[in-house]
Amino acid sequence: IFYVSFKLSSKVIKSIRETSRLISLSKSPLISFLTETINGSSTIRAFGHQNSFIDEQNRLCDLNILAT
Repeated sequence: IFYVSFKLSSKVIKSIRETSRLISLSKSPLISFLTETINGSSTIRAFGHQNSFIDEQNRLCDLNILAT
């Protein structure tokens, strides 16, 4: 019983690790876009491009939702 549970837990741990890697990989473009947007928010507002950034953020969120 110990051997079977050890083998099963090792496979589960590998799949959990891979799943978390894929989740962080799919969130990466969204997080970097949000970071760039926060850093450049005054410039975005100065040139009046709020709507284009909102549209891009919505597109990236939709892609992230489709991937998960």
